[in-house]
Amino acid sequence: MSETNYLYEGLFLMGQSAGADLGGTLDHIKGLLDRAKAEVVALHKWDERKLAYPIGSMKRGLYVQALFKVEGKQLVKLERDCNLSEQVVRVMFTRGDHLGETEIASLVDNGATSAAEAKLKADDAAEEAPSKEAPAKEAPVKEAAVEEAPAKEAAEAPADKAAE
Repeated sequence: MSETNYLYEGLFLMGQSAGADLGGTLDHIKGLLDRAKAEVVALHKWDERKLAYPIGSMKRGLYVQALFKVEGKQLVKLERDCNLSEQVVRVMFTRGDHLGETEIASLVDNGATSAAEAKLKADDAAEEAPSKEAPAKEAPVKEAAVEEAPAKEAAEAPADKAAE
């Protein structure tokens, strides 16, 4: 007997450091959903904000919202996998029956935006890494040259006064 797939909405709370590697975080959640044989409809970064109360030493977190279709039996396995994951701090699943077509379309659009944001962050990080190293090497050389010039003038000034 085949069980039908239902639409579910999942909200994943990740650690604050997950925001730095948004692409990796989204891939991790996709992996959890794939393991549960879920069909991902939408997956996007919802918000990064201060928590209502600290969880351990964590005071801020990244929220990721997912919309997916899965069998009811697989949802239990998905929840177990999320609880075992070290990256997922908290998770909540609800049936997506309350969502209309326009809300689903909006979530799908947000998913495309989050994927683009993750790609841009990765590209920016790759570009900044080499550019940060080069100016750091040049900056001390320029500062040293500027500092030597006043020192030479100060050394010459007392010699001129002594000659008078």
